[in-house]
Amino acid sequence: GARLLSPVSQARYLDFFRGIMALATAKRLVPGNPATDLRPIKQDTLSASEKRPPFTTEQIAEIFDSDFYHLWVPGTNNTYRKPDRDWRFWLPLLLAFTGMRPGEVCQMLATDIVQSSGGVWYARVIPTDDEDDDATAKSVKTAFSRRNVPIHPELLSIGFLDFVEARRGDNAVQRLFPNLKKGPRGYFSDYPCRRFREHFLPKMVELQPRQTVYSFRHSFRDALRRIKAPDDVVSALGGWSEGKKVSDAYGNKNDPDYLFSYIEQISYPGTKLNFRYLPFL
Repeated sequence: GARLLSPVSQARYLDFFRGIMALATAKRLVPGNPATDLRPIKQDTLSASEKRPPFTTEQIAEIFDSDFYHLWVPGTNNTYRKPDRDWRFWLPLLLAFTGMRPGEVCQMLATDIVQSSGGVWYARVIPTDDEDDDATAKSVKTAFSRRNVPIHPELLSIGFLDFVEARRGDNAVQRLFPNLKKGPRGYFSDYPCRRFREHFLPKMVELQPRQTVYSFRHSFRDALRRIKAPDDVVSALGGWSEGKKVSDAYGNKNDPDYLFSYIEQISYPGTKLNFRYLPFL
């Protein structure tokens, strides 16, 4: 009675199993590879855009005008004390205004937020060495995922830098969200994504089929379309591959000062961020 894995996930697991059995066959531990012809139960009939539809601009506005964010309006007696307080506040905002993946946000360290020579604050999306301590270990999805993402002025105005500075001072490993632990798949984002999918988002907005916390990233891509961002900027900000080009080896497409001129244009018509982050005292 369990929910079937998607065809893409099935293929990934089967490829991994096929590789293990190929090694076992090569080492003559088994007479042959029983996984050679295994394929997913069915083919994926949905396009990438259909799998995770973006939030509409109206939905984005509704999310940031929900009861939870009303608790953070200046002058409100915010007594929300739950352990999810910080990541529940910042995760939707960072996803919507930086286009980062949930896993990239949830594993960030305070030291990943740095300032460029031109004065632009940005997040470094980088992995750590295999030898690094598990408490500070980070990974990236693909080689293209390594990038510098400028912090949107809206995030600065509602207190993101203050939040980061507080983490630098009170957290030994300086993880932005120290309450998060790795889930069964090894990601800090496992639990937050599940909570948003099952509880938080349905309370904020009426979800359409297949919309999840990943829909913020698709909305960010639509926001880049609205400002007619060039392909190199889209690739640099989102960590998406455009395919190999000769020009890729030239220049610095990850220059945060250059990318900031596009990030600051990102907007969601109708959305008003009338709140500010404050630490619970």
